[in-house]
Amino acid sequence: MEAGTPPNSERAESQGVPRTGTFTRSNQTFSMSRYRAVVFDLWGALVDDLRSPAANRLRFGHKMDEMAELLGVNGKEFVEARFAGFDERMIGAAPTTEAALSGIAGNLGIEIDDGLVHAVAEVWYAYVRCSISPRAGTVETISMLRESGFKVGLISNCIEEFALLWDSTPFAPPVDAAVLSFEVDAAKPDPAIHCMASVWLEVSPERCLYIGDGADPELSGASEAGVSVVLMRSPYDLADGNRVG
Repeated sequence: MEAGTPPNSERAESQGVPRTGTFTRSNQTFSMSRYRAVVFDLWGALVDDLRSPAANRLRFGHKMDEMAELLGVNGKEFVEARFAGFDERMIGAAPTTEAALSGIAGNLGIEIDDGLVHAVAEVWYAYVRCSISPRAGTVETISMLRESGFKVGLISNCIEEFALLWDSTPFAPPVDAAVLSFEVDAAKPDPAIHCMASVWLEVSPERCLYIGDGADPELSGASEAGVSVVLMRSPYDLADGNRVG
């Protein structure tokens, strides 16, 4: 266990997750028998996030530039305005992407009509749909866990567009309970969001296992809620150094 890792945590050094009752890690055997539910983080765990390889970051930058161009504003200013108030949007401050864009435009001192708002929103929806691309084997692993008798949950800090698109993602069908910060007025690392997942899954916190990349810092919040945690590492995590939270 590395310094900074919560005391009831385990560390997984690959993109994989347990596929059987036990798995071996660093010459230790970790048993799944004490758990009844497995709860996943989304970004950085089941799908790549913005720290992933350069192609993904460039795609994000291109979409930001495209949206800024449609609005007739400087790309850097648009990105700064978009991320201002992000924490509030994660807990539902803007009911839709269109509402968020209208607010951003107002902060930038520009007036836009509904047609332009819709056009800019569609650019971003298209990016989000593409970005929710499962890592190899993740959907199959979730399905395997359910077939093995585990309940499966998901907790994500997300803003309006992801919450609105969740039902169309490949993860929605096999996940028993998705706790999205935008919908529940709470976000990681608040232990309350982990408690919500426990309640929705009808499994006590100590029988839940949370798997995440350590952002937000989610692992300490899960531990405070009484949930055991596994830190999932990706190749770009290892390149950037430790990311424990």
